[in-house]
Amino acid sequence: MADITARLTGAGSMKEKKDHIGKMANPTHLKGYIFVEATEEHYLEAVVGITGNALRIKNVSSIVGEASKEESDPHLQPRTGTEGLEVGMIVEIKKGAWKGEQARIMNINADNTLTLELWGSHVPIPINNMIATEVRKV
Repeated sequence: MADITARLTGAGSMKEKKDHIGKMANPTHLKGYIFVEATEEHYLEAVVGITGNALRIKNVSSIVGEASKEESDPHLQPRTGTEGLEVGMIVEIKKGAWKGEQARIMNINADNTLTLELWGSHVPIPINNMIATEVRKV
């Protein structure tokens, strides 16, 4: 998003396309995707460097296509860290000393933290106050 914004606010030839590119959003749960409002797709293609003589923005492989407001709204709403997690569910820890280990959710706390129990160990090891965004469903 920063590269697109830089191209649109710079002094180059992309500045004239600024009126045709609207808001941008980068949902955290959709890694590698950016939602960009544009009046027409060819303006966005020119800005990211897919068409024309501009250099392609790094890591942009393609434009997926159009999405209606109804299709994109669920992805643009803010989400809580515990959304989709339930007590008893098996998760994998993504960060910290227990990275890569699997654990069972014992409790979901009000402040978006979890109480976990390491899964598959001979002796149950409790982990208190694990941030919900640091685990993923298995």
